[in-house]
Formats: sequence, structure tokens, C-alpha cells
Amino acid sequence: MIYTDAGGVMYINLVKSKTSRRGTMVYLAEGYRVNGKCRHRNLKCYGYLEELQKDEPGVLERLKTEARKMTEGSLIDLVINLSAPLGNAEIPLNFGYFCLDAIYSSLGISEFLKNENRKTKINYDLDQIMKLLVFSRIMNPASKKEAYERKNGFFNLAFDFSMDDMYRSLTRMKDFKEELELWIHNQIKAQYGRDATLVFYDVTNYYFETEREDDDEIDEESNKITDAGLRKKGVSKEHRPEPIIQMGLFIDSQGLPIAYKLFPGNMNDKVTLVPVLEAVKEKYRLGRTIVVADKGLNSGNNLLYIRSKGNGYIVSQPIRKRKKEMIETVLDANGYVGNPDGTFKMKDWLSEREIKDRDGNIQILKEKTICFWSKEFEEREKYKREGLEESIAKFQKNPALYTASNSFGVKKYLKEKELDKETGEIRSKHPVLIFDEEKYRRDCALDGYYMLVTSKLDLTNEEILDKYRGLWKIEDSFRIIKSDLEGRPVYVRTKDHIEAHFLTCFIALVIMRLLQNRLANQYSAEQIKESLNRANAQLIDKGIYLIQNPGKPFNEISASLNFQVENKYIRFEKLKNLHRDMKLVNITQLS
Repeated sequence: MIYTDAGGVMYINLVKSKTSRRGTMVYLAEGYRVNGKCRHRNLKCYGYLEELQKDEPGVLERLKTEARKMTEGSLIDLVINLSAPLGNAEIPLNFGYFCLDAIYSSLGISEFLKNENRKTKINYDLDQIMKLLVFSRIMNPASKKEAYERKNGFFNLAFDFSMDDMYRSLTRMKDFKEELELWIHNQIKAQYGRDATLVFYDVTNYYFETEREDDDEIDEESNKITDAGLRKKGVSKEHRPEPIIQMGLFIDSQGLPIAYKLFPGNMNDKVTLVPVLEAVKEKYRLGRTIVVADKGLNSGNNLLYIRSKGNGYIVSQPIRKRKKEMIETVLDANGYVGNPDGTFKMKDWLSEREIKDRDGNIQILKEKTICFWSKEFEEREKYKREGLEESIAKFQKNPALYTASNSFGVKKYLKEKELDKETGEIRSKHPVLIFDEEKYRRDCALDGYYMLVTSKLDLTNEEILDKYRGLWKIEDSFRIIKSDLEGRPVYVRTKDHIEAHFLTCFIALVIMRLLQNRLANQYSAEQIKESLNRANAQLIDKGIYLIQNPGKPFNEISASLNFQVENKYIRFEKLKNLHRDMKLVNITQLS
């Protein structure tokens, strides 16, 4: 739906993203001449080629054909026939960000940052910079430099700062990170009715495009670490060799982020919970809460701390690492109550556990243990186990093939020994792999079982399971940061800039989650992001824009905010006023 003069040539431009792993972006582009020199500009973004081809395998050929017909002028419905033809079409400007700006404004982030500007007398606009970084992170995640270079792609949103100003602001963001985090929490609590009686906590890590770790700052007199470097090599969730950084994140029962904290990449997950929970409970003035976490955070000291502060916990337990007596209890059919079709069963028991606290004193934890078995979970675990026995047999037959890089999944069942083939005695001569078949068969028998432990003895098994199932929301939040917001790999390198990067990711996640809740969680972050990107306004004549239909997610959000465009053509002032009015609508009611 683009007008081009006789000299313009329409074609499909394929651009391989430098930062996104999602593939090749497809644009409708126009080739033209200026003073005899060839120029081109992208007029419309169709989305990623790989995703378009899933829905329509021949989409590329169709788009190329349509582009040729636009050039020939034979597709009347794709040509805007105005009385005053415009030979030099402007680049489409995005107005999908209006939805983001409405949430951003409702959280009072502009107010907070303008106050920060006044207090510190910084000569660049923190609010402008934050908007660019957050909106770009949601819609077109890329490096800070690329975000700056694309800053003119928003309708009626001018950014009056330099790239140097933007990088200087990253250094300043660490100074108000915690205050802004608390500000956002208070806004959500006041406007959206946050319920923090049930909170979820988990840890993930993000990798960097570098092999270099950060050095720790050491006090010369005490020889103690005064400031730990963040980029450290540790246990990567993605099994990557690069340095990583750990992020501990709290969310509420609605899936809305509460707070986060960064830790060095070599820090054990289990030791991150207490410092974050201490800070959140004190600063955010949370009442009694139930902390839900997975087995990676299940340590005696963590549970003791939660109980000592009057809170409760629901945590999963790794059954296969428990003592033989516990495993026998799990596999004992007595006590289980199942559903009629035999696809689910559970049983529970009360117990007391002795835990040695940090002072060496023995403390007693009274707990309820609930054990579940699910046919669906069993089938999933058996599927993951497929091919394992073949791999074990292959390595036993030829131990030379067994290496650290290909031992994932089989290492716990194989032990390396040295065997003298003449006598059969184990000696340092020929390596063999001994298969622990008993352990393997026991693990197979445990497929489908999982266990929860809770301090909330008054809750029913169904209530406990229902609360624990909410943990998927935090896993989904991590996925959104990593994939949809492309929070990793992390390209900034200084500690201040790393902190600023994750602050913008956190704010972007909050806004995305609020949008999803407003849409009753019927759309994924990716669907919302794509719809926002399709909401573009193309200048076709002085002050007149052509509106492109962005699709359901944007239309549903904007309709709830009284943003309605009745015609596909709109004047600049009308669209500008709609943006203004959109930010004034009461958006505090979650769907």
C-alpha cells in the first residue's frame, strides 16, 4: 500500500539480523535515484522470513511478485492514488509504542526520572534515554548503539540527546536503580493491587560475548574482596563456556516482577535467596509471604531463614538424590490416592527435619511432604531418556569414544576403571567403563514422580500443588528476557553498564507483563511485540498518514485505551492527540 513514482523500483529486501537469532527480516523496499546516484529505503517490515514461511511456504515469491506489480503500477489496491503524487515516500513511523508509553506513564517512570534530573542537575534527559532503551528493548532489541541509530523511527517522539549522553546515563543508572525499582513496586501496589502473599523466586544466568572474566577488587590491608566482579565463569544454564552473570528474580502471583539482584557468575544459586529476600522484605514492607522455589534453591539454611522471618515455603525436592529409605517410600504404592483414569496420584506425610544453623545449633523444621506421580511427566522423562542405553553400550564397547563433551546424561551411570585384560584385575593399563545398572534401573522407576516440601501444614495437597504450579510464570519471565527482549548475549562490559542493561530489561519485562495481563494472558510476548511493530504510519502527503493494520493484540490493547482510528488515513494532529489521550486513560484495571 505504497505510492511510488515512475522512477521508483519496489523490491523485497532480506536483511540478516546481526543481533537476533531468529533469522532474516523481510522488508518491502524502494530503489530510487538522487542526482543520478542509487538509493534505497525500507518502506514496510513484514517480519522474520522463517516465521512467515511456517504459515505460508511460498510467501517470499508472493511478496516479490507483489513488489514487481507495484513497480509496474498494475496492482491498483496496492497504490495510493492521490491528487498530489509523492515521489519520495518517507520511512514509516511506528505508533505501536503508544501502548508501551501508556503503561510507562501509568507507572510514573517519567516523573521519577525528571525528579532525578532535577536533583542531580544532569544536562541530558534521563527520561528520553530510558524511553528509547526500554521501547527499543521490547520492539526491536539490539545493541545500545543500534537503538540510538534507529531513534527516529517513532511517530511524534523526538530524542534530543547524543550517543555520548546515552552511555553517560548508563553509568548514572546504578545510582537510582534500587529507588526506581521500589518506585515501580509502589505504583503497581497502589494502582494494580499487587498481592505479595505468594511470591516466586528463581535464578538464571546470562552469557557475554567475551572470554574475559572480571577481576575482584581486593582490600590490600585485610586481603578481602571488597567488590566482586560480575562476569565470572560458572555453571551456565545453556552449557556455554563464556563468562556469565547470575540474576535472582522475585515475581508475584500475577507474574509481575517485584525485584531482582545480580550476582557473580560463579556464585551458587542456593546462596542468592537470602540476601534478595532480606532486601525485598525490609525495603518493600511485604507482609507474611509464602516463597515458592525449585529444587536448586532448596537448602536447609534457606528454609530456616524463611521460617525465622515468619514466612512459609513451598519447594521441590530432588528425589533421586535422597536416601534409599526415602526412595523406597516414594515407590511404595501404599498411601497413594489417584484419579479415575490412572494418570495421576499423590500421597503425603508429616515429618521433622534437623538442620544445623549458621551458628552450629540444631534447629527442627516441621514439614509436610507431598509426592506426586503423573503419567504425562513419566512419558516426558522417558522421552528424554531415549537413546541413553544405546549410548552407554557404545561407550562400554569403545571407551576411547567417551569424552567430557559427549558424556552429558550418561556420566552418572558410568565409572572409569583401568583393567588388565590378561588377568581381569583392575590396574592402570587399559581403561574400561563400568555401568551402574542398579542406579540406572532405579532412576527409570522414578520417572514421573516429583516431590514438594512445605512449611504450610494447614494447606491441602491440591492448594500446595496449585501454588507451586505458578512457578512457570517466573520461568516464562526468564524466557521473555532472554528470547523476546534478547537480554543476552550481553554486549556491555563495565559493571555500571551491565547494571543499567538489566535495569532496562527489568522495566521492559514489567511493561510486557502488564500488557499481557491486560489482554487476559491470551497473547505471548512475541505476538504482542510483532503486533506493535506492525503499527506504522506512512506519510503520503503533507500532514496525512496511511495507517497499517497491526493486528489483534494492538487493536485490543488500544481499544481498551480508547484509541480508535476509524479510517486508514489520518492527519498528524489527530494521531498526535490520540497518543496524548491514550496516556490519560485509567489503565489500572487488570483484565
